[in-house]
Amino acid sequence: MGTFEVTGRLSTVVAVKYRDQHVEYGKWTKAPIATCPIGTATEIFKAENRDGAAEPPEAWVKYSAADGTLFKFYFDDPETKANYCYSTIEKESGPWAVPEPDYPKDGKTWKVTFKITHANSAAFLDAPIFPEDLLAAPKCDLYTESQIRGFIGDRTCLYLRDVLEVKNLKPFAKVWCVRHPIFLTAASKALLLRDLVQLAVKEMSSGNLLASVLDKALEVNNNPQAPIQEESDISKLKGQMYDKYAEAEKAGGRRDCELIDSVVSLLNPSYEDGWANAVSSYIGSSSGDELDRRLTNIIRLVEKRL
Repeated sequence: MGTFEVTGRLSTVVAVKYRDQHVEYGKWTKAPIATCPIGTATEIFKAENRDGAAEPPEAWVKYSAADGTLFKFYFDDPETKANYCYSTIEKESGPWAVPEPDYPKDGKTWKVTFKITHANSAAFLDAPIFPEDLLAAPKCDLYTESQIRGFIGDRTCLYLRDVLEVKNLKPFAKVWCVRHPIFLTAASKALLLRDLVQLAVKEMSSGNLLASVLDKALEVNNNPQAPIQEESDISKLKGQMYDKYAEAEKAGGRRDCELIDSVVSLLNPSYEDGWANAVSSYIGSSSGDELDRRLTNIIRLVEKRL
C-alpha cells in the first residue's frame, strides 16, 4: 500500500501548549510539539501509517491557550481520495475561532494547516500568554526575573495590560514588553504602527508630505492585515524616505532623521519586525527627559488601544 505521510501545521494568533493526543491508526513520526507561539504555519506534528498497514493515519491532538480555551485538531483520510480534517473548540474561554483547515494533498503525502484566529480580525487583541513563557524570555537590564515573579504571583494567564499596570516597573521595561514578539498579534501591531506614524509625523518638520507618502504604503485603516504594497512600490517609497533622511541630516535635523528611520521600518513586509524596529527608532538615542517622554508616548499608544 505504501507510506501515507501527514504533516500538521498550526497558524495561530494566540500562544498554545500541548495537552493531549490520541492515535486511532498509524503512528507519530514527530510527536506533537510542546508549545506553539504566535505566528504562521509552525509545524506541530508528523504522522504516517504503520509498516505494512493499508489504513492511512488518523489521530487528534489538543492544545490550550493561557485563558483556558481548549482546541482539538483532527485528521483522517477515510477513503484515501478525499482527506477529512477539522478543528473544534472544546472549551471556550476567549474570543477565538477555528476556520476550516487547509489540506491540499499530493498522492499519499499531505499537509494540514490548522488555524486559530480572532473572532474579529480587525480588532486590537491583547492575546493571553503563559507566565512561564515570559520568565523564559530574554530580559532587559531593567526588567529582572524577581520583578516578573513578584507581579505574576499565582497567575496562570498573563496579558500585556497586566504588565503595563505594574506600579514599580520602569517605563523602559514596559516598552521592552510592548515591542517583544511574545505579546500582541500581527494585526494589533499593524494598528499600533499606524498610531506611531501619526505620532511621529506630528513631530517632524516635513510631517504633512511624509504622511501622504505613508498612506500609499500602509492600508491598515481598511484592513489591519492587508499586505504592504508591491515590492517595486516599496523600493520607490524607501528611496523617497532616504532622500528625506539625507536632506534632514544635511540641515542638522537629527530628530527628523530618527523619525524617518522609524518610518522606513514600517515598510518592512513583516509587521512583527516593523513594529519592534519602529519603536526602537522612535526612541532613538534620546536620554533624560526626552527619553522619558518618548517612552511614555509609546506606552500611552498601547494603553489607548487596550
